[in-house]
Amino acid sequence: IRDRSTQSTGKPALLNSVVFLVETAQQVAVMAVNYKGRPFMLASTENAPMLFSLLACGAGLFAAASERYPLLNGALRLVAMPSEDFRNQIMLVLVVTVFGAFLWDRIVMLLFAPKLVAQGYKDAYTALPTFGQLAHKLALSSYWIVAMVAWGATDSIFVMIAAWYFWAKNPIMRRARGLED
Repeated sequence: IRDRSTQSTGKPALLNSVVFLVETAQQVAVMAVNYKGRPFMLASTENAPMLFSLLACGAGLFAAASERYPLLNGALRLVAMPSEDFRNQIMLVLVVTVFGAFLWDRIVMLLFAPKLVAQGYKDAYTALPTFGQLAHKLALSSYWIVAMVAWGATDSIFVMIAAWYFWAKNPIMRRARGLED
């Protein structure tokens, strides 16, 4: 039996921070590139949970790498970059990793399966929501944005409870979501 009090729990270090950022960028890029969408499955614009989780992960990744949000970096236990030049180099590596993987995938697909790429883009275009559908989703989403701003301004949980109640019980909101005729 080992004495766990002498084992190291791992300390934040620059190498660990850089490896975490690059590895996360690679995981986001691989997930985005390997999700082929149409004609095999839903297009990424139709698979909102997957699309928004990838966008949120990518945004969080670049926010952490830019060191603009110290609270985020502290929560992730990332060490501060030693210089602005080093941070810019890491940001460049992350951009090249994410967009380079996507670009390389598109080039290879165009070389070896151009008909498949054309059909996928055609199907994705036909699956795009109409302007009315986008406006409807934006209106419903803006409700929660206003609720979150009100909650942040008042710092009261009762604002969110009232927002949920209005969202769930109000006939106007239920009709807007298509739950009542």
